[in-house]
Amino acid sequence: MGTNAVGATVTELLTTSDQAFSKTAGLEIETYDKEDGDVDGPFALAVSIEDASGGQLAWFAPPASWTTSTTPTPPAPTSIW
Repeated sequence: MGTNAVGATVTELLTTSDQAFSKTAGLEIETYDKEDGDVDGPFALAVSIEDASGGQLAWFAPPASWTTSTTPTPPAPTSIW
């Protein structure tokens, strides 16, 4: 991906195909088919970020967002403990 304005280098580690799309209707979706207004891929699912001082970070999208299913995936339970 390259270097951003603050000097951090971002490298895509895992991406979707260019046939991927993201629904924009949030919880109000009525279909899992691609519609006008949906955002076209590809999308980064995992990236590595390194800044000029040597700091490093790896970021991974939640696996539920990787689905190719037309059946909704319920969100994973969360805990604040």
